[in-house]
Amino acid sequence: MNAQEIIGTQEKNDWLIDPQKHADNLPDEAHSLKKILNSSSVQVLQKRYDRHNNKAITSQKTYLKQSKRRIYSAAGSIIIGAFILYFQGIEVTFKSELTWLFSIIELILLAITTFYSSILKNSKSYENWMDSRAQAETIRVKYFSLVAKHQTDDIDLNKLQLEYFRRYMLDVQLNYYDGRGKQHTTHAKKFITSTAILAALSVVITTVIAKMGDGDYINSTEIITLFVFIGAVIAALNTVQSQLAMLSEDQRNARRYESVYYQLLDLSGELDTVREAAEQGKQNVVDDFITRTNEVILRENQEWQTRRERKPKLKT
Repeated sequence: MNAQEIIGTQEKNDWLIDPQKHADNLPDEAHSLKKILNSSSVQVLQKRYDRHNNKAITSQKTYLKQSKRRIYSAAGSIIIGAFILYFQGIEVTFKSELTWLFSIIELILLAITTFYSSILKNSKSYENWMDSRAQAETIRVKYFSLVAKHQTDDIDLNKLQLEYFRRYMLDVQLNYYDGRGKQHTTHAKKFITSTAILAALSVVITTVIAKMGDGDYINSTEIITLFVFIGAVIAALNTVQSQLAMLSEDQRNARRYESVYYQLLDLSGELDTVREAAEQGKQNVVDDFITRTNEVILRENQEWQTRRERKPKLKT
């Protein structure tokens, strides 16, 4: 088996890594590489990466969950409030029980909105997410640099080191930027479509109301009340759409991820040349390839610190 076959390939839809399991998953032919992966200096970085990565994932889930709950509860309270005002405006009398029910629902939604607004303002879940992700990605680069550049005169081991870097760093990052970039593109298109539908809906409703005002179907007060109600609902739904888009930054991330993907793809085109250099013992060529790949990834990692400074300002 050659080095490529020993290390194997990464599934196209897999961009997750668990460095602490890599040594156990390697075949016996990679015993020299296993020794490096099991060394104390490498294991320290494995554990640090896992710790920061897990913290980033937890903080991200917490922040997004709290933000979405705030967005939905705020929009819900606006719609319920508009609903109550609408029926009061057209002089429809609610049963007292129904009036209380809608009022209680609105108060609950307002309380939820206030609760999560306070949580988001005072907690550090967003900052923890950005900081931990930046730390994890920086450590990831250090980890693969240490493994790949571990000094040795064993050409077979050097080839294994290169293929390990190729599979778990280069291929994983290619999968990630390609996959996540496509996801962001899809979400961005859905947002644009939804916004267009809401805009079209508002035009249609306004036209219908204007036509109704020309006849005897509805009086002017009811027209104004209905217009205000529909306008409030559409505004609330549009706010939900725009704030969800602000959370995910789909359009911006799609462009950024596509750019990084193509930079890494170009580097992957050099692999045959780099493998040949490794075969000939030209470690400087291999080291240069690894350094340039890491530089692309590190430049992208700086985005996490940049995002920390522009925390989304969610407003209702």
